[in-house]
Amino acid sequence: MTIIRNIADIVGKPTSHGVGLKKVFLANNECASNITQVAVTTLEAGSIVESHVHQDMEEFFLIQSGEVVIQADGEEHRLSNGDFIYIPCGVSHRLSAVATSTMITIGCEL
Repeated sequence: MTIIRNIADIVGKPTSHGVGLKKVFLANNECASNITQVAVTTLEAGSIVESHVHQDMEEFFLIQSGEVVIQADGEEHRLSNGDFIYIPCGVSHRLSAVATSTMITIGCEL
């Protein structure tokens, strides 16, 4: 089954970390791959997703607008429009929105 969605038609919901809002384009029960979700996530300026680890999932972030600081595996990365970061499974990471930020987020279960 082909799935086509427009961001304007998707109702936002809180992220699993309780910070920010996400619009999910594709959820894990809608495809045969190991993708947990494909979403556009918005974090308001000053929002913080505290340090956490996914033991069974890797994450991919593509910043569309704004500016975020992502601490991953002991290093700090300041990211903005067009920047991409891959967070491997088992790596501790923390997100902090310097400005209101929008990013494409993809999770993939191992």
